[in-house]
Amino acid sequence: MYDAQDVLNSIFYQKVSFLPPKYNFSWKLKDFYFLVKDGSDALDNPAIIHYTGQSKPWEKDGLNTDNNYDSYFWRFAAKCPYTEELRQICHAYTEIYPAFDNGISIVFCGDENIIIPIFASIQSIIDNTSNSEKYDIIIVANKFIENYNYMFQSMIINKKNISIRVYNIEPFLKMWDMSKIKNVNWLSFAAYYRLFLPELLKKYHKVLYLDCDTIILEDIANLYHTDVTNYYAAAVIVHFFIRSVTENFKKFIQDTLLMKDASEYFNSGVLLLNLDLIRHDFSFPFLLEQIEQKGGIMYDDQDVLNSIFYKKVRFLPIKYNFMRASKKFYFLVDGGLEALKHPAIIHYGGSNMKPWKKNGILKGREYDIYFWKYAAKSPYADKLKQICQQYFDVSGYKKRKINYLRCLILSYILLGKKRRHYKEKSHAISCSLKETELFMVRRDKILFWD
Repeated sequence: MYDAQDVLNSIFYQKVSFLPPKYNFSWKLKDFYFLVKDGSDALDNPAIIHYTGQSKPWEKDGLNTDNNYDSYFWRFAAKCPYTEELRQICHAYTEIYPAFDNGISIVFCGDENIIIPIFASIQSIIDNTSNSEKYDIIIVANKFIENYNYMFQSMIINKKNISIRVYNIEPFLKMWDMSKIKNVNWLSFAAYYRLFLPELLKKYHKVLYLDCDTIILEDIANLYHTDVTNYYAAAVIVHFFIRSVTENFKKFIQDTLLMKDASEYFNSGVLLLNLDLIRHDFSFPFLLEQIEQKGGIMYDDQDVLNSIFYKKVRFLPIKYNFMRASKKFYFLVDGGLEALKHPAIIHYGGSNMKPWKKNGILKGREYDIYFWKYAAKSPYADKLKQICQQYFDVSGYKKRKINYLRCLILSYILLGKKRRHYKEKSHAISCSLKETELFMVRRDKILFWD
């Protein structure tokens, strides 16, 4: 059965001092530790972790296994002289190759929070493709539910010139020490993934990175064919942002990011990346070091990218990263009027007023209609419809209306504390009903649902 283990058990029988389980902790048996003495202590504070059986942290199956204890292996492996060879072996297990020769390589990055916008964004790419081009779409993500992959594949049935693949970044993250990397509260750690692309996609020469909250209104190949031979990236300057930032942030750009000309600060939501040149000039440990030093202060990945790419960025027409929240500034910049009339990529940037979130639906801004056009055609449309209806409790509208009238009447006929109670309650229900009524109007006019 177990060779040496069986022999040792046999000859040492009745002459063994049993140690607490934390001195030989096997994470595969973690469910049983709740049943044994000192098992909880072993789960929380293992003294010796034993990677028994299959799925070792450094093997293919282990890299794709989700457990918290592999991080200990990689923490110490990163300090040993065999580190680089080990990473190369592990990277080979998960390496991704181009789906086509001379394809248009497009990359999204994120986690489970990107599901709603990414379906709409990919649908907009698909609907504006050309039969003469090939499109290689990669979603670099963690914590993705496997079912989503089937939904992505359903979007390209009978479309032989389009590929969609999900790249699980978890194995890669295990191999590097990310413990010192910070991110601001309103941005996901996944925002940094775009900085990992040169190391992740070693078989790619150039990729177009897109934020998941973008809608593409023309053939993305037009942008992809931009020449970036002598540049790290092509991007759009954030004109409205630069004009409105505080003096403190301008000082941060100049002193911390080491950008003498703050007017060259670009938005990182749309990036055409020259991976070959980035790999040539920057090692991946250097990129991690820059993230540790300059991330987690203001705008995370965007600050780091601006700093290291400074003076080697080709600036794109503003229509390729049109942020509808700042419409008034477009009258003041070159190409602004064209962007207002014919945006090529709409970027719903910022944390507020996303078209699919409650506040965004209630406000219903001018360019949100493009998001709903493609969201309604995507395989996630039904789920999105349910989410939106839950925001405003459409199904319970009639009951709440009756309850509102009841509370309103009681607020008039009762006295004292009860009157105040029902007055406050009727006001709260009234506000909720107005939101639901506004949603039901916008559902018919904007959300493209039958």
